[in-house]
Amino acid sequence: MSKTAREQVQGMREDLQQLRDRIRVKMHLASMELRDRFESIEPDVREFEHRAEKVTEEVGHELHEGWAHLKKALTAIDDELRSR
Repeated sequence: MSKTAREQVQGMREDLQQLRDRIRVKMHLASMELRDRFESIEPDVREFEHRAEKVTEEVGHELHEGWAHLKKALTAIDDELRSR
């Protein structure tokens, strides 16, 4: 038995709703993931700022390495947010 036009349209509508809902969940989870990644970096940024205030020659190299690591992590998050 073939479906009526109304049943076909209803099926298409349900298919689109399911797809839309699945995408919304993924987008929400992706946002949470990015937020979590950002928040996990925050303490390191605060520590870096604290140590940078007390910079001396001996910790200068260590701070540069920390800065490079944090900049890379924050840039990756920024790039992902920009690409969305």
